[in-house]
Amino acid sequence: MATVKNEEVLHVAGFVLDSYKRDIDDFTAFSSNFNEAFTTDFETKVTGLKDMMEPLALTNALTATTKSLYELFTHAADEINRLEGFIAFATKNLVSNPGDFNLHTVRKHINRRHVEGFTLSISVTLDTIAKNEAPLEGGGMPKTFAKEITDLRDKITATNLEQKHKLDERRDLVVKNKTQIEELMDIVSLVNKFGKIIYKRSNPEKRKDYTINNLVYRNKQESK
Repeated sequence: MATVKNEEVLHVAGFVLDSYKRDIDDFTAFSSNFNEAFTTDFETKVTGLKDMMEPLALTNALTATTKSLYELFTHAADEINRLEGFIAFATKNLVSNPGDFNLHTVRKHINRRHVEGFTLSISVTLDTIAKNEAPLEGGGMPKTFAKEITDLRDKITATNLEQKHKLDERRDLVVKNKTQIEELMDIVSLVNKFGKIIYKRSNPEKRKDYTINNLVYRNKQESK
């Protein structure tokens, strides 16, 4: 069975709360303990923890840095396509083999949004560009191209570092709010337990909405 990590509890709880509110008539028919007070407590704990763990300023900052990083990688992919064209035009005059430019590896790390891998692999590309500057410029490469790639690499590195700092802030908030996380998880576990009982025979599809494996998988998919 999957385990819900502390940093996943808030989102998993949100899924369960939505399902519980959708199915509240079935829960109240099953037990009077699932009353208005219980529902209010569940909602309050989810909302309160969200305010503490995902303050708007931090959430907006993370969204902005993630968007910037994706845009920079998209730009990097376009620049690598341009470089491939310059290499094709200059092939007969190159000092190096086309494979020495390392474009396959660079593209792999761009597609995976892997900053460290991109940084290392693009350094090989830049070294090879420097060795073939004259023929590449003869193939249409601007004199400023290598600097543009270097600046782009540095922006990606800096944006990734900024994103890491924001993620560290979020991890600190998880540690700080450990007690509230555990209290919310207790409610989630209770609702899941009875949700699985209620829908075991009557509605297997709804039962999945109260199953940890399914909830953790859903959270991972929506976090991509």
